[in-house]
Amino acid sequence: MTEIHRLPPPPHRPTGKNPLPAGGEPPYDGGMEARVTAIEHRLDRVETRLDGIDTRLRSVEISLAGITGKLDLLVGKIPSWWQPPVSAAGLLAILMAAIAAAKYFKILS
Repeated sequence: MTEIHRLPPPPHRPTGKNPLPAGGEPPYDGGMEARVTAIEHRLDRVETRLDGIDTRLRSVEISLAGITGKLDLLVGKIPSWWQPPVSAAGLLAILMAAIAAAKYFKILS
């Protein structure tokens, strides 16, 4: 059958004493202010880097839009699948009509 795995009970936490000192303003210890300051400094650097990434991403987006527009123009100039056979057939019909006219007027012997 199916085995049921149970997690161990959470560790006992003392209920009689608050782990943080009562009253007063943070930081609770002198190191916390230094850690928060370091985190804020790193956050400023992360925001600066994200702004740079955002700028580069927008320039890539603009470049891709230009490339897409050029590709649309190029694709519009490429003949469709039916145009080459129809053009060849039309050219062949004109050539056959010219040969027939030349034979009729006895230009070709």
